[in-house]
Amino acid sequence: MAATRGEPWNQSEILGAVDLYFAMLDREIRGESFNKMALYRRFCETFPRRNVKAIERKCQNIAACLFEFGSMLVSGLAPQGNYQHALRDAVAERIRMRESILVNLASTEAGRSSPATLDALDRIPVLPARPNDHAPRNGDTRPPVDFASREQSNRSLGLAGERWTMDFERLRLAQLGRPDLAEGVRHVSQEGGDGLGFDILSFDHSTGRERLVEVKTTRASVYTPFYLTRNEVEVSRRRRDDFHLYRVHSYGVRTRVYILSGAMNEQCDLDPTVYRARPRVSAS
Repeated sequence: MAATRGEPWNQSEILGAVDLYFAMLDREIRGESFNKMALYRRFCETFPRRNVKAIERKCQNIAACLFEFGSMLVSGLAPQGNYQHALRDAVAERIRMRESILVNLASTEAGRSSPATLDALDRIPVLPARPNDHAPRNGDTRPPVDFASREQSNRSLGLAGERWTMDFERLRLAQLGRPDLAEGVRHVSQEGGDGLGFDILSFDHSTGRERLVEVKTTRASVYTPFYLTRNEVEVSRRRRDDFHLYRVHSYGVRTRVYILSGAMNEQCDLDPTVYRARPRVSAS
């Protein structure tokens, strides 16, 4: 018997949906193709109270949980909020069970990606509203695995994304009729270190003006958050007309990029996550 619309999912259905989502995620990580609709129909055979549309929405709810945790997502399933606490708990537990897999994925060598093409340019993603109305208001809301932080420290992945972006910029300028500027694109973070606040020096094709490109790379989906340093934010503010952040995502799966231009404090919600601390010493 089909469930009445709005009837809460029971624990068995929730765990089945989480199993389905992570099975799809595993196949995507391995680069295997799969048919979502066929998997949804199979789920409905096991859980006949739910239809295909219901399980698709539930997978989007799972994506919203993973989005809050900063973890990897299945492509093509935009996060959708308003989910049960029980779903969030089930997703958090599954991530804890898979921590070694996720950590290994975030920490290993980047490997090769598909060649850069202008077709890889994405629109800026539309993210789910925050905070989630049904997310816990109290207690520990930290992600079970800080995937974004671990990727941030993966120099191999960061360098691979920067090289991919170098190729993208040279291709962009060449196709816009400026091969002379394409030859001048430089990987400045490799030439002079990371202190500049950006990785690549490129150019505007029409004016020749400098284009300061900071690259943030993830193997995960377009919805995965990223980290900015204080220096990067400051450079983006000081040179807002020249600063561009290239968010390279789905690296090695189906590498894509979207671009944020201008001051990052105006383009992003910046959450303070790290504080530099010193003990307070009493004068007495």
